[in-house]
Amino acid sequence: MPTFRYVAVGRDGKQIAGTLDAQDERAVATVVRENGYMVTSIARATQRTASTTAVAPPGVTRSGPLDALFFRVKLRNLVFLMNQLHHAINAGMSVGESLTVAGERMRHGRLRFVVQQMARNTQQGAKLSDEMRRFPTVFTESMIGMVAAGETSGDLAGMLKRVADFLDYENRMRMRLALQSFYPIALILFALFVPTAVTLFLRGPEVWLHQVARLFVWVAAPTLLFIVAKRLLSSVPGFAAGYDQFKLAIPGIGNMIRKMCVSRFCHTLAALYSAGLGMLQAVETAACGCGNHHLMRRLMSMLPSLREGAHIADVLEETRQFPNEVIHMAHVGERTGDLDSLLHKVAEYMEEEADAAANKALLIVLPVLLVIVGVVFFLECLPLIHQYLSPYEELMK
Repeated sequence: MPTFRYVAVGRDGKQIAGTLDAQDERAVATVVRENGYMVTSIARATQRTASTTAVAPPGVTRSGPLDALFFRVKLRNLVFLMNQLHHAINAGMSVGESLTVAGERMRHGRLRFVVQQMARNTQQGAKLSDEMRRFPTVFTESMIGMVAAGETSGDLAGMLKRVADFLDYENRMRMRLALQSFYPIALILFALFVPTAVTLFLRGPEVWLHQVARLFVWVAAPTLLFIVAKRLLSSVPGFAAGYDQFKLAIPGIGNMIRKMCVSRFCHTLAALYSAGLGMLQAVETAACGCGNHHLMRRLMSMLPSLREGAHIADVLEETRQFPNEVIHMAHVGERTGDLDSLLHKVAEYMEEEADAAANKALLIVLPVLLVIVGVVFFLECLPLIHQYLSPYEELMK
């Protein structure tokens, strides 16, 4: 019967290591789990077990500048992956075995590559959070922090479920925003390209192709270049912070974005704090995953005050970026000892406020766009109508 080396974490966060004779890895995981520990890695004793802080092999880390464009994964695929890992680990499988099973049935090619790399290294002793950190364009800092907190507390399966629920909410929010913005975008495209149909019927295909090419050069090409440049420069801290600060300053829309980022920060902070992570580390991790670099910088600048013993409510107030409702809930949570629950409640309130602000903005934008579409359509068609009617005007004279 083969001998396996295992590393596990107890509920108190204490890590243990040992050897066990069993038929396979699943049997080892079952025995260790029955003793009240969560398995983090299993390997045959004849293999050289790597340290839990093993670094990734060179050449496989996805953090280059072009990965921001081409190495991206949809949220719904990440939700599916996290749910798979939650059920597998909760059933007693090791992290490496869970990743192997998930990778075998993964259809998404890029995510399958990531999962296979993570499975290979976790089976050799690497931690899941360290492997996730090797792929910053796939896993966010908040996800990595929550997984690390689960590894420390011994409740990795439960924390993976929280990550899956968090990603599922964010995916539903993005889908709702995309649905709400579909009609305004359709109106803008209508205003740009429908007048070219008049050119096609009145002046022929040659003039029409020239007009479409001019629209592409002056409208489509700059928009595409802006999107590409934004993604490439998103890894530059100075540009990202300035761009996010500009978004927060936009009247109406900035308030909605702020509430969404505050909601994400509060949800992540509550999850990390309830998992047993220290307040300083929880705030730092939640700040990295709030979704706004300007807000993250403001929170990071307050970490020295938090390290000196300042209350979290006072720290949030000093940033001047958080609504009064969040600060008040943080004050009450610190006094009552129920900070994580109250942070979740105020985060849900911020979500409702952001959704209401998005609906109000849509109600305001639609009439304005209709007027703009009418004006643009009239101005585009006016020269053609004048040219078409000019022979009749001469006859009338």
